[in-house]
Amino acid sequence: MGYWFPLKVWSMVIISFWVSSLRLNFTTPVGLLTSLSRHHDINTGENLSRVELLRIGIKHDAKRFGAWRAATAAAEHEGKVMMSAILPAPDNGGFLMNLSIGTPRVNLTSLMDIGSDLTWMQCQPCVHCYPQDTPIFNPKKSTSFHKSACPRKNKNDTRGSCPRRIKYDDGSTVEGYYASETLTFEGGVSFPNVTFLCGQNNSGGIGFNHNSGLVGLSRGRLSLVSQLNLSQFSYCLPGLGSNSTGTLRLGGASSTAGGGDQVTTTPFAEIPASSNNSAKSQYYYVSVEGISVGKTRLSSVPKEAFQLNQDGSGGMIVNTGTSLTYLPTAAFNAVVDEVGRQLNLPSDNSSDLPCFTLPKKSNGISFPTLTLHLQGTHAAANLSIPEQNMFIIEEDFGRNTTCLAIGDAGGGGSFGVLGNFLQQNMMVTYDLAHNTLSFEPTNCSGRHSPH
Repeated sequence: MGYWFPLKVWSMVIISFWVSSLRLNFTTPVGLLTSLSRHHDINTGENLSRVELLRIGIKHDAKRFGAWRAATAAAEHEGKVMMSAILPAPDNGGFLMNLSIGTPRVNLTSLMDIGSDLTWMQCQPCVHCYPQDTPIFNPKKSTSFHKSACPRKNKNDTRGSCPRRIKYDDGSTVEGYYASETLTFEGGVSFPNVTFLCGQNNSGGIGFNHNSGLVGLSRGRLSLVSQLNLSQFSYCLPGLGSNSTGTLRLGGASSTAGGGDQVTTTPFAEIPASSNNSAKSQYYYVSVEGISVGKTRLSSVPKEAFQLNQDGSGGMIVNTGTSLTYLPTAAFNAVVDEVGRQLNLPSDNSSDLPCFTLPKKSNGISFPTLTLHLQGTHAAANLSIPEQNMFIIEEDFGRNTTCLAIGDAGGGGSFGVLGNFLQQNMMVTYDLAHNTLSFEPTNCSGRHSPH
């Protein structure tokens, strides 16, 4: 049995954590709560519209791609330096979570990132620490704190897996030492001996101003998901800008576990063993075999356009820290052209997004759905994206336009991203035990009852 916890929100997303059957010192299911909010709402107090929220994400998505590409290049660098796999920028689409660290507990607000491996926090004494809204953690005042040796894979592992300095694409840096500590979430559930980087020489940049650090939930061996030996987690994000409740569930079985007519399940794609691109192995990849706009399958977009290559290039990852969905150039151009053909509307080139000019009376326009044809487990896996997850129609775009929430990922082996705007109002389940990812259309607002 699972429990979903309602929380009141103000222009922010509140997340409820569920943990059961963890391989820790727990014998019964445990409920775990934490709030997850957008950084700019906290700092400015503004109640931003969905377009303003999306514009913030669009502004810096390109930097995230720079960080991803830098991470690929940095895979062969010495272990003392690691480029981040994703630019953690809560001011432009990331989410913050409340938690506590140490004994006695010190309350913190940290960035949650399913694309990052390592968890880190600012620690006293500081060589240099950027300003944060909560007190900086002082290890000397905690009875559960312990310094740790470098968490290597094995005794011969000397490169890449034990970074003590992390550099992000926006110029942010974190440098410190490894430690283990007790983390406690808002439900009062504590997890002892969690390995993290205690940062003492840090610069904030746009990604970390005012928050205390980052909690990594990727497939990497140092992520919180891996350290807690979770077999499954899922989340349900409400529509962008909605004043409602979302949920995140760690462990147990989600509502998609039994399948159903509306559940789309696809196996995770794996980085080829021959690839030297270990920096990308922490991402959650899926295999896209084609795209349809409305009822038209795009024959000009073969599955090779999304192929995860032997050298680790290409492929498609799922991420919540990126606002838009980014498609390889060939797929992006084909989708935009077909949408324009079906809408029969002139293009509007005044935005960074692919936009179309609407007539003065646009109530009768039928917007097509987008279908991603994913690799199936036993049957076809066709993920239908509704129009509200693809089209943005807001007066503050001006010029009476509608825009597609997709971007061009580039060509030549560039990888694509399924962003959070596409995933809104879907239950997304990461079944790590069966190596599958499932999507189920769900009203994520006010999802509070057991399911």
